[in-house]
Amino acid sequence: MSAVEVAGPLILFVMMALVGAELTLADFRRILRYPRAVWAGTLAQWTLLPLATAALLLAVRPEPFVAAGVVLIAAAPGGGISNVFTYLAGANVALSVTLTAVSSLVTVVTLPILTALGFQHFVGEAGAVRVPVLSMIGQLTGLILLPIGLGMALRAWRPQLPERLGPWLRRAVLISVVLLFAAGMGDDDTGLGGEVLTNVWLGLAWTLIAMAVGVATALALRLDGPERFTFLIEFSVKNVGLAAIVALSGFDRPAFAVFPGAYAMTGYPLAIVLALLFKRLRS
Repeated sequence: MSAVEVAGPLILFVMMALVGAELTLADFRRILRYPRAVWAGTLAQWTLLPLATAALLLAVRPEPFVAAGVVLIAAAPGGGISNVFTYLAGANVALSVTLTAVSSLVTVVTLPILTALGFQHFVGEAGAVRVPVLSMIGQLTGLILLPIGLGMALRAWRPQLPERLGPWLRRAVLISVVLLFAAGMGDDDTGLGGEVLTNVWLGLAWTLIAMAVGVATALALRLDGPERFTFLIEFSVKNVGLAAIVALSGFDRPAFAVFPGAYAMTGYPLAIVLALLFKRLRS
């Protein structure tokens, strides 16, 4: 077993514990305050967004290993950084946190299923990989639900500890994911590092489509401006670390991490720019 395969699950465990440390039971009780927005927004992320992703893949027909990465990003839950971007925009942070919390929990089931379907249709024989759905659900339960619960328990027991150590741990996790990605690319001699830059345009295209789906969903729900922007962020800002770790450690396929890398170079910067622009226009 390679170092990447060992380090990946450990990094993912810490990453999801940090997500849990930022949550409280009030974040889940808030579902009662925004029931339509939370449930419809969550459902749309696991139905409309994959369908839009499938349309993009059918239109551009990327290499199978790139398509695998697109599928992983589309199937990944919202990233905790989306709450920060929503705060920067002056949008609805409470709704953002709740949507992120719910998506992080249901991803235990949705990620394996959507990945299996996406790989079957867009990776196929060229990818030569099988997605063990039930086994993956079991693994993700231990690597997502358990650390989220531990993180929430730690915040309830010692609320000052996550606040004091959280920023340092988040930086450490980010650096660890980057190093893991570099190690995965370094273990491969096919020039995958260059493929990341080659597919930056696809990362931008997917991000714009995800944003459009989020705004369209919010408009259909007749949400106000701040809520519409919250949906724009939640649909497009994905947990790229989780997607990369699944690619590198779960499937042991560095090539599958090419698109997550390309997406991180475009999706996050675009979200920041739009958040600051939204804040400026509203003020």
